[in-house]
Amino acid sequence: MVNPGAKARTPISVHGNKPELGFTLIELLVVVALIGIVAGMVSLSLRDPSVTRLEQEGARLSTLLEAARSEARASHLAAR
Repeated sequence: MVNPGAKARTPISVHGNKPELGFTLIELLVVVALIGIVAGMVSLSLRDPSVTRLEQEGARLSTLLEAARSEARASHLAAR
């Protein structure tokens, strides 16, 4: 028979009846990862346009020098 005065047992925390406060390690890691991703995206979007232009001009110069070298080799001309 069931005792009418018996109550159902509920699990309690290690610290007694106080509810546990704070965040779990997984929650903190997820937040830190999201902050890192957002910071990376912001830093890439805020790049200095003059640096990008300089990189483009450097690539263009490299291509022109490579084309001149190929042309000199094809026509057997010495570089001056």
